[in-house]
Amino acid sequence: MATVRIFEADQDLDDVYALWQAVLLGWIVSRRVFRQIISDHTRYQPGDHLIAEEHGRIIGFIATQTDRNGPSAPGDGHILLLMVAPNAQRQGHGAMLHAAALDRFRQTRVHKAQLGGGGPRFWPGVPSNLQSGVDFFAAHGWIWDHTVVDMIRDVRAFITPAPIHERAERQGLSFDILSEPEVPELLAFETREFPQWADAFREAVDLGNTRDVLVARTANRQSAGALLLYTAESHSDRTDVIWKQALGDDAGALGAVGVALAVRDLGIGTTLVARGSEILRERGARTCFLGWVWAVDFYRRLGYEPWQSYSMSSRVII
Repeated sequence: MATVRIFEADQDLDDVYALWQAVLLGWIVSRRVFRQIISDHTRYQPGDHLIAEEHGRIIGFIATQTDRNGPSAPGDGHILLLMVAPNAQRQGHGAMLHAAALDRFRQTRVHKAQLGGGGPRFWPGVPSNLQSGVDFFAAHGWIWDHTVVDMIRDVRAFITPAPIHERAERQGLSFDILSEPEVPELLAFETREFPQWADAFREAVDLGNTRDVLVARTANRQSAGALLLYTAESHSDRTDVIWKQALGDDAGALGAVGVALAVRDLGIGTTLVARGSEILRERGARTCFLGWVWAVDFYRRLGYEPWQSYSMSSRVII
């Protein structure tokens, strides 16, 4: 009979990583990145992840994460990963781990949980090509409400289309790499306009990656938008592209693309993505990765195409 216990990073990581390799054959990730997401980040706390064990062997694992809003405030939870060894599936072990994770959410005052997401993360939701996972969560009360995708394109020959340049010039817009003195202004902008991304920008800056922030400004030098860049030059602790075995070591990324509500009709978002794609090309990236995309047609205008898709679901914890 399998039992559930708390994951211990020092003693369990290698066995859990081996379980990943046995279960998720189409999703290759390095041990280093796996550890970064599972336990080597500031959001991880002991007790977040649970093990199903039988006769001293790990046969199942569930990883969770909580957006902690303070010691007395409830936060949102995420189920980052649930897997059961191939020879132990369809025996109730996944259901047992799922129930234990929801119980932990209740104990830690999580009021809403999502499948996937969080940061750092493996996937935005449940990969659509893992049909057994989609079916499992549906059978346990999760309702799919939308789909998002990851997108990619080869940026080695990317050049911003002339009409995009011309429109930005007519409006007096500028697009520049963030400088150190501008960091407080950037963080204030993100906190005000896109609080869900403020931590990502703060973490990049704290890691010394100021050069990985592209900022848009209006003619009067007011902050209008920003995005995060990632290339081989970025800090090794960042997890913007975890699928390098599939996309290549020279894969880069753009993320957290946001334009202030008051100026969203000026084409700033398109120009940010175009200029960001050029910078990735200049820094030696072959492929640009865009994660967790819902505005597919917007990015398709610049040649990006869907790579993977994810079923999205969240639920209130009662």
